[in-house]
Amino acid sequence: MCLRNGFRLVLLISLLNVVAFATPVWGFAENVNSAVRFGGWSYHLEDEVVENAPTYNENHLGLGVDVGLYRWGNWHIQFSLNYMKDSWDDHLYAASITFDRPIDFEFTDWTFALGTSVGVQSRSIMNDHNGEFTGFSRRTLPLIMPYARLGTKDFFTLFTVYPQFRERINVADGSRSYRLENPVVFWQLGFTL
Repeated sequence: MCLRNGFRLVLLISLLNVVAFATPVWGFAENVNSAVRFGGWSYHLEDEVVENAPTYNENHLGLGVDVGLYRWGNWHIQFSLNYMKDSWDDHLYAASITFDRPIDFEFTDWTFALGTSVGVQSRSIMNDHNGEFTGFSRRTLPLIMPYARLGTKDFFTLFTVYPQFRERINVADGSRSYRLENPVVFWQLGFTL
């Protein structure tokens, strides 16, 4: 386990070096910042509705990299890679393209942006049989996440609300269905490169 985490750390540091040094050289983005995001805290807007289910993880220990790709008018387009612990304290990996529209306030260094991420995530979801907890399964799911970003030109906080997925298994016929649960409020810190 320690070796695997060490490998992930080396891989992440290598990726950060590529982002930090290659962005200006390759000219990925003109006036579009790259960023590093870390932390990740959440508040689930429901109590566990499945009997005997574990409690939600609210501290996600995340790390993400946003690589500025293109500026189209006032819109910024970035490629994002993220890792964190999901709601069930399992590994979550995500890759997405983000589109956001920053609004700079002329009288201060503060900036505000509204945007969305569209991509894919690999994460665990809770399984239940007729409301009884049975375990977790790993799924690759679409990622569509609107967000707001508030901060200075160097540091920011990202806020979002996203859906919680649950797999339901019908005991009678074994069929599976997926449903959306109450959403989760999530925030993360970051700094621009």
